[in-house]
Amino acid sequence: MKPCIFPAEMEDHTGLQTEKLKNRLIRRLADLDRRAKAGKWTRLLLHPGRYLLAMIWQYLAFPLCRIGLPITRKTFYDRRLKVLLPAGTDIYLLGGKSHDSEIRLARYLIETLSSGDRFLDIGAHYGYFSALASRLVGPEGKIMAIEATPQTFAVLKANLSRLHTAKALPLALAEEVGEMTFFTFPVRYSEYNTLDVTPYEEEDWYADYPPVEVRIQTTTFDQIIPEYKPHLIKIDVEGAENRVIKGGMQALAAYHTPIVMEYLDAATSGGGHQEADALLRSLGYQPHVIDAHGKISPTEAIETYLMESGLSSDNLVYLFQS
Repeated sequence: MKPCIFPAEMEDHTGLQTEKLKNRLIRRLADLDRRAKAGKWTRLLLHPGRYLLAMIWQYLAFPLCRIGLPITRKTFYDRRLKVLLPAGTDIYLLGGKSHDSEIRLARYLIETLSSGDRFLDIGAHYGYFSALASRLVGPEGKIMAIEATPQTFAVLKANLSRLHTAKALPLALAEEVGEMTFFTFPVRYSEYNTLDVTPYEEEDWYADYPPVEVRIQTTTFDQIIPEYKPHLIKIDVEGAENRVIKGGMQALAAYHTPIVMEYLDAATSGGGHQEADALLRSLGYQPHVIDAHGKISPTEAIETYLMESGLSSDNLVYLFQS
């Protein structure tokens, strides 16, 4: 079966329609943000059946069976996504990721990506940001989504299979091409699957939901970037960001591709984020914070910014400074 090209994609990426699309998505994202901040009672009143199912699965069913409940939900950007509850609860209830850093990242992507762009999503999980990017880059753009966890990758592949612009790869990015040990958690904590579990060993849930080791294939930025030539890269690999960057020093030095990277503070991180930051700075990259309007501004002291903002983590944009 040939991949589908949605009529809406063709229509939304012709001249003025692109601007209308972005304005529509920004309004919907703002509405999602308001509903997320309104709290659990608003969620219950808006969709009582949906809310009760999510809570029952999260607090009663999952602790007993420890399996994910597959369910499909239309997102604020008009893509239907399959998720596994309880990991995808916010998408199921609200049609999008609801943490403030994720709202700001979505706004940044809407403001930044253009028709025909190529987006590389490292640690794509269920493909929420990959599918949003596909909406923005249109039929002439390209999406490459990389996810190492076998169970999560199956969901990602299903979500992107109908998008002719998107490709999903079952890999991890690291320092070298080969095979490595990867740590996977039960579905409730599947967003923490990683090459390095150090940041999570002190979490309250870790002893009850210990990781399972699997062997996975790895590749490097130095292999992917020259071939794919992305306009924007997103990295969210739960503490292994330094290993991703180490495997791409040559390519990043040559191509200067903008990077959005999740950063955990020094008290939470096992040090991978701080090393990744240092490596990127050594190449001439400057970290930027994303504001509520999707605009960015440079920052020198990331730890100070996080502390003053009351955050333990955030998505930062790294731009090469010539």
